[in-house]
Amino acid sequence: MAEFLDRGRNAAVSDVSAQWDDDRLRITLVGDEHPAVEIWESQRNAVPLLESAFNRRVTIDSMAAPAE
Repeated sequence: MAEFLDRGRNAAVSDVSAQWDDDRLRITLVGDEHPAVEIWESQRNAVPLLESAFNRRVTIDSMAAPAE
């Protein structure tokens, strides 16, 4: 997961928080800019592995607003 969260090599993600409940793992990314590349790479590569490993639905979002 860490590899995909720095995919743009620009330190777009400065912190990560996670919330775990009965059926979902929600990962929230913190940064100054919306980490679109990092979210896309994580959803494509890491989320399927995490869902399989933890038997939970995994969602990734960001606290930063997408660029206009």
